Amino acid sequence: MPAIRQAFAAVFFSLLISGTLQAAPIDPPTVALSRGTVAIVVADYRGNPGGNRILFDNVTRLQGFGEVPDLVELVAPDRADRLEVGSRYVVAYSQYKSSKTKQIIGDPAGAHALMSPGMEPAIWKADPQIESLALWRPDLDPAGIEAALPRLLAMLASSDLDMQRFAAAEIRFRPVLIAKLDAAAQRELATFAGREKFTAASARAAILAVAHDMQPIARLQQQWDSVALRILRGGPLDTMAHERYAELVMTAFERVERRGVKVNQSSLQRWLRSDDNALNEQALLALRRQSPEAERAALDKALRRSDLPADTRLFLEGHHQRLTHTTRPGRQ
Repeated sequence: MPAIRQAFAAVFFSLLISGTLQAAPIDPPTVALSRGTVAIVVADYRGNPGGNRILFDNVTRLQGFGEVPDLVELVAPDRADRLEVGSRYVVAYSQYKSSKTKQIIGDPAGAHALMSPGMEPAIWKADPQIESLALWRPDLDPAGIEAALPRLLAMLASSDLDMQRFAAAEIRFRPVLIAKLDAAAQRELATFAGREKFTAASARAAILAVAHDMQPIARLQQQWDSVALRILRGGPLDTMAHERYAELVMTAFERVERRGVKVNQSSLQRWLRSDDNALNEQALLALRRQSPEAERAALDKALRRSDLPADTRLFLEGHHQRLTHTTRPGRQ
């Protein structure tokens, strides 16, 4: 069922960016790109040569070793259908993967575009700014990683969604940088997280998650809370039509729960009409924390609607049955 699959994805990515699933530190994009097993090229996209593959030619290498290949053939990543035949791209890819024993081995599936937070996949329309970004190594700056912050904030302020995703992940997965964010930087980040227009939802989610980890300045706590409340109050319910918006809403739910911020019941009730079951569940849990009666009343009201997505209705009916079963007189 699409809603259940999307619900799983929303939970997974939300847990990932919030740190819950981090068994090991996640590399920020610039570190992932700097690995010795990663090649970076500029090449023309030639389409699908057959099977689950994409092909590039007219290759210029920016990073790598050995002879420059005439062709680069990769396992087709998600979003490959967005690539334009004949256009030139910056591509970061690898022929290797990590084994179960953490050894680097050749990938039997073939070379693949780098997939890492902020680069999903690492294929961008070529221009000098992108080429510079692909080779940027802020860890080598004698001034320290905090010297990278102005460039990252400028990337977030741009209207380029790929730049936003890259910068957000770079900040999200650099604890040392997060620890050094001053009031001005925190204010800029909160403003970005609250921006609806011309922004990537996954980048906003990553930045909203940063507020979980930093030492927030007291007078800015309310600004971060307001960002989460606005998302819950007005975000689109048809999350499948808005790439990774469910991830942003899930992060907003996490923010208000951690902070103990009371959410207006009308904001919670609207998420019972969402096409994402994980968000349906988060709304029900938040209503239950306010009162079991509020949860049941909102659930009954939602089920009386005629415009619920089919998967949402199925989920809510199942929840209603479980709720009725567990609250039946005589049950413990």
